Order: sequence, then structure tokens, then C-alpha cells
Amino acid sequence: MNITRLPNSPVTARKLPPAKPPEAPPDKVVYNHLPEHRLRIQHPLGAVVGAGAGVGLNALAQGNLWTGLAAAGVGAFLGGNYSKLLYSAHSKLREISNRTDMHRKKEVPSFEPLKQEHLIGQRPVGQSPRLYDGYDSSRDIAALYAREGRPEQAYAIEVEVAHLRPSAELGHLDTHLQLSWGQDHPYSLDLEKDDATTRHSTTFNRIQARIDKDDLRKAGWRDGQPIAVEAVTTDEKSAQTRIGGRTDNPQKPGNIFRWEGKTVYYAVTDRFQNGDKSNDQGTDPSNPQKFHGGDWQGVIDKLDYLKDLNVDCIWLSCPYEAQRDFMGLDGFHGYWPQDFTKAEPGFGTREKFHELTEKAHAKGMKVMLDVVLNHTGYGHPFTTDPEKKEWFNANGNISGLGQWEMENGSLCGLPDLKQDNPEVTKYLVEVHKDWLKDVDAFRIDAMRHMPEDFLRKFNQEMKSEKPDFYGVGEAFWLKSNFVAGYQNRASDSMFDFPLAYAIRRTFAGDPSRDLGDRIDYWKEVKPHASQHEAWRVLLDSHKSQDMSLLSEALSQDKLYDNPLKLGTFIDNHDMVRFMSDTAGDIRRQEQALAFLYAVRGTPHVYYGTEVAMEGIGPANRNDMEWGKNPELTESFKRLTEARKGSEALQYGSQQELHCGKDTYAFSRIRPEEEVVCVFNKGDEEQTVSLPLHKDSPIPDTATLKDMFCDESVTVHDRSVTVTVPPKGYRYLQWK
Repeated sequence: MNITRLPNSPVTARKLPPAKPPEAPPDKVVYNHLPEHRLRIQHPLGAVVGAGAGVGLNALAQGNLWTGLAAAGVGAFLGGNYSKLLYSAHSKLREISNRTDMHRKKEVPSFEPLKQEHLIGQRPVGQSPRLYDGYDSSRDIAALYAREGRPEQAYAIEVEVAHLRPSAELGHLDTHLQLSWGQDHPYSLDLEKDDATTRHSTTFNRIQARIDKDDLRKAGWRDGQPIAVEAVTTDEKSAQTRIGGRTDNPQKPGNIFRWEGKTVYYAVTDRFQNGDKSNDQGTDPSNPQKFHGGDWQGVIDKLDYLKDLNVDCIWLSCPYEAQRDFMGLDGFHGYWPQDFTKAEPGFGTREKFHELTEKAHAKGMKVMLDVVLNHTGYGHPFTTDPEKKEWFNANGNISGLGQWEMENGSLCGLPDLKQDNPEVTKYLVEVHKDWLKDVDAFRIDAMRHMPEDFLRKFNQEMKSEKPDFYGVGEAFWLKSNFVAGYQNRASDSMFDFPLAYAIRRTFAGDPSRDLGDRIDYWKEVKPHASQHEAWRVLLDSHKSQDMSLLSEALSQDKLYDNPLKLGTFIDNHDMVRFMSDTAGDIRRQEQALAFLYAVRGTPHVYYGTEVAMEGIGPANRNDMEWGKNPELTESFKRLTEARKGSEALQYGSQQELHCGKDTYAFSRIRPEEEVVCVFNKGDEEQTVSLPLHKDSPIPDTATLKDMFCDESVTVHDRSVTVTVPPKGYRYLQWK
């Protein structure tokens, strides 16, 4: 969004022009999105009841006349706005309900997991029907494994899911196995709870079954006889995912795309590359608030560059025709739509856009579009169309702390669409289904400013158009519990703002800076952000904090349907660039990127981050600086190569191994691969001893190889000792 949002504050601010529309022409055009009255009582009966309650409470407190009148006034206001209060209270209850750590179960050791040689079935994840209850990824089957073993051994069958959320089997997940060696299914098994024959392993994201062969023999099976296996995950509402396979038909791991762990690169179209000067319209590269000329042809010209960086998905700016010259500003960023149905002429034609997506797909890269569902541009024709009066909320700018205000007020004065109106929903769905024809995913702007019911409906409609559709939402907030609610109940993925700020506060700051240095930095930031934001940067981001911040942020993963899909990042278009927060220390940026490519989630990289671009305020959207800091670009490529070549780094479970003041370590685990990732943000070399996770598949005396050099370490007594250079990192791989 083209604003600076304030983390942990519902207020959004930016040095934008006031939210006042142009002066009405003589025919007195009515703007649909403007409030007709500044103060409105939401419900007269509520006001009467509220006033009475205020008087009653004052009487009980034995107050005087003036306090009685004041109490009645407060009561009338609260009563008159009771619908807002109830809506916001209901939203808060939904947020609280995300906390699932009240469900505790007895710890049961996992079975030793089956290997890839036992694979008998696999399927793409993300296409299963959703219930939007926070456990969809626990029902989303990825693969099926089976091993007969020796005659005296149990028959081993395992179901791998996208992400097995802790306690998913407690009231949220039923898994069924159906086995046959004839025309029917003579043997079935319900895997409902952990017991002597069943394990739900969150380490390996598997539901593990061990079946007594005597039971199979009694059902007519003969040793060595092939078995057809079908696995079904479901719940009481019967949202099913099925997968089948035969034990006499082993499968080789296929090249099935999963969003978990993939690199998404955000190329702000207008600022990335000008490939076709013939479509430049009123460009002014010297003005940070005007169009500069970047276009879709420019992205086409740089596809090989992106491919060389191992980019899996290109994220492009909103494609719509944008508002221009609003009080001297252009909507080059795409967040001020003038016409949702037309392509922005400065970017090119729909044919050029189609060419871009086809060429990206031919190179193995997916395409994600930024989309706006919350509002229109300031001068959108719908805002003065009498037929569209009910398409907009007319409550003025966001002015309160509750969720009702967030969803029904205007963001920076932008005309706020009323998604509760079926006509609005239909329009937004249809126009975006049309854009979806060419792309694979949407990044959904300003998600917390729209009703959850609409967001869920939109997600369902996009999946009906394209079953493998992927949506990632933006809710600029630092409470994991709040962000998790949107992934659990509305979207496939969300941006992990809580972790992004933990990364910044941990790696960007320098404890050697004195108060004077920090005040100087605050003065630099202040003109481009609110005072509250500047003080946050001064007190938090601009000083070095303990690695415990990372541990605290990652400890909240239990709240999410699938933390492996969360959009991770170190900076974006609404933040001070990471490099500008490091006082020029490029090692800090490299270390932050190394953490980004080790930690769970889907890395989203802002254009220019790979060359250490700087920028505060409008300058954080400067034109791409090609060729700057090639050493960092090469380091970035090594990180993306390591990620791309490792299943463990892409979608292995994450287990914390160590947390110190300046050192932090975790492990990414798959049954046949583990990568131990260690970080040292201090100025001195550090040696740490790391006990392996209890479910680690690494055998004792095994050797772990550094993924970036020829060094290695050996396991002794179920632990490894690692030396990490100052402001350095190690990826140690066992395979």
C-alpha cells in the first residue's frame, strides 16, 4: 500500500495530501464515499438504553448532577455505537480463539520415518478443499509411503501432509486408510489418535501407522502380496483429500511445485526497468512521486537476470489503469485504481502483459499480481456515479481503535469499497478472475481493512477459477495471533510482519551508536513517517537486540495453519530499506538475508535488496540500481541456490537448538536431510555446542558439510560443536 503503516497501532499515516477530494463543480457532484454527517448515532434505541444505563450507574455511584449528565452522555454514545463495539469485540474474540496451546497432549515419540524409496503416491498440495478452520494444511496430503518389511515386522504406512499443526488430531483431523488386494477394501484403519500403532509426527509432518501383519493375514492377505493403499484425511464436515498408490509401483519423487520455501521477487514495475519508452506518459524520473517509465517490457528484458537469481515467482505491481496527477502525485505504485478492467498504459497493453507471463512461465517462474480490493483511487468514476452510491462506505477516515473502524473507514481518504454489498463482491470477483487468467497468485493489499467473510469468499472464487491459485495477504500488524487469523480463516498465506521486525531489530541495529547517533537518525526518518514510527525506529530498530526476539517470534508458529507458507522478508515498499538501518554495514544485510533463506516460510525479496539499495521515505522506491554491490548479489545467489537445492530448507520442519544473546541456531528437518543453521551477530568469533533435536535423523559420528565452503563438523554424543565468524552464519547439511 502507498502509505507507512505503524506496527501495533491501528492508525495509518503518511505525508500524503489531505483526504479532501477536488472542489465540487457547479453541478454539485456528490461523492459517494464522503460522510453526510460528521456525528451519527448508529441506533436511536441503543442511545436511549445507553443513556439510561449511564444514569443508573451514576445513581449507584451516588454522583452529582453534572457527573450524571456526563455519564448519560457517555452511555448514549456507547449505546448509539453498540453495533460497532459488538463487531470489534467479536473480532477480538476470533483473534483470541487462534490460541490453541490450551490443547495439550502427551508427548509420544515418532516412529522412524519411511524414506523416499518407499514412496508410492504424491500430489500437489494447496488444491484441497478448505474449511477455513486453521487446520486445512493438516488435511492436505502431499505423499503416501509404504513398506512391508520382514515377516515379523509391522506393515508401515505413512501419510505426509503439507503441515501437521500441533494437536490437529484432537477434534480437527481424522485420517483413514483403506487397503485392498482384490476388488474391495477388506481392511480399513482409522488413525484418530496416538497409540501403540499410530503417531502424529509434527517433526516429519506425517501420520505414521504400523499394522500388525497377523491382522492382515486374518483378512486374507498373503505375505509379499501387493497392496493398494488409499489414504483419506477428513473431518466431521467431510472436507476430504485423497491419495492412492500400490506397493508394487514405487514412485520417484516428482518435480511438484510447492509454494513453501520458494523465492518471490517484488519488482515494482514502474521502478524496475524501462523497456519501451514509447509508452512513457508524463514521466519524470527526477520526481519520486511521478511515473518513471518502468514497464512490462522492462521486466521481460530482465527475466534472465531473475532466473539467474533463482527466483521462483515474480511479484508485479497492480496492473490497473492508475490515477495520475492527484494534487501532484501519480499512482505509479498501482494502489490508486482508476479503472480495474484496463491495463495501466504506462506499463503496456494486455497483450504485452500476456507476453510477459508466458515468457516467465516458459522459464519456470510463476507470476504474482498485487491487487487492491479495499478501495479505489481518489478520482475513480464510481465515486460520483449515482448508481454506485451504495458501493462505498461513507464514514470518513479511520478514526478509532476497533476492527469496525478498520473495515468501514477510509484508508488515507481513499474511497472505501463496501464489500458487504453483493454487487461490489461480484464486481471485484469477476474483474480479478479476468486478471487471474494470466497469473498464478495474488498479493492482496490492506487485508485487515476488509471483512473476513468477503476475503474467504474471494479466495474460494479464485480457487474455483484456478484450483492451484495462491493468495498472500498483507496485514501490517505485529501480533502473530492477529495475523494468524487471516491465514486460518481467509487466505492461503500472510506476510510475517512479526518475524520481519524481529529480524530487523536483531540484525540491523548497532549497539555502539550513542544517543546522539540515534537522534540524528530519528531526524532523518521523521519527515517521512509519523512521530510514533520514528520513535519506534529510534528505540527499537536502530539498536541491536538479543536473539531472543527471533525465538519469541518463531515460538508463535503454533498459531498458524501453515507457517511454512508465511511470506517472510527483511524490508518492503512501506518500510525504511534494511540497508538504511545498518549504518552502511553490508555484513548485517547479508546476515539478515542468510537468516531469511534458512528460516521457514516463503522468502519475499524487494527489488534492489540483492544489491543493497538504500532508501528512506519516497527514496525506498527509487529506480533499480543495476550492478551495485556485485559481491552481495553473488552471496545472495549462493543463498538462493542453497535453498533451491534443499528440500529441508524449503519445507522441512523447524526446530530451535540454541538461543543466546548474540548466537542463534535451529535445524530444518526432513527424513533424509537435515540442515543445521547457526548465526552470530556479535563482533567476535563464537563457538557453540548444539544438541541435536530428539527426532533428528542424523546418526552419531555423521559428518555435516558446510553448504558454502569445504569445512565440515562431526556429530559426537548427539551434538555438534560449531564455530561461527563475527557477523557470520553457517549452513551445515547432512543428507
